[in-house]
Amino acid sequence: MCESLLENAMACLLECDPQVTDYREQPVGPTWHDRVRWRKGTARDFWVESPLGNLLVETKYTKELADAETRTRLQSMALSYRHRGIRMIVRTETTIFAQPRLENCRILQRYANFGFDEKSWQPLSGLLAEQRGPMRVSEFAQAVEPKLRPFVIAALCHLALSGTVWFDMNVAINASALVYWSRQ
Repeated sequence: MCESLLENAMACLLECDPQVTDYREQPVGPTWHDRVRWRKGTARDFWVESPLGNLLVETKYTKELADAETRTRLQSMALSYRHRGIRMIVRTETTIFAQPRLENCRILQRYANFGFDEKSWQPLSGLLAEQRGPMRVSEFAQAVEPKLRPFVIAALCHLALSGTVWFDMNVAINASALVYWSRQ
């Protein structure tokens, strides 16, 4: 359960990250050493699993990191975890709220449960099969029946969440956005 808008936004980013295989909110972290004594593990914001390795993610507002005691505690915690093979990172609103990445993740999630009928979208699948390079969303729209054109972004978002296609998340998802076939 996310405790803040910052954590909620981070969860949204984790949901859309193809490198994340699983994550848990508010996991109790392992015990850690603060250079004086062992501290009981407390709830961290996220435990993230990935083929690149697992890590703890802590979200903080920049103003919270201005406090020397907070910074020292987080650095000690990260060092203690690192000695045990656990990576810990701190993310702030600067990276979490960065646009258009966050808005793109929200768009993808909005269409996660899109009623995708394979037969209706056969022309789209055909285009994907013969795809040699990226195409704009508007080009996909021209390939489907006129009645389906308003739903092209929804269908492509559905395909992106399933790993069939992908978008550059640093460019707004709209009619001019490029769509890449995942085999590229």
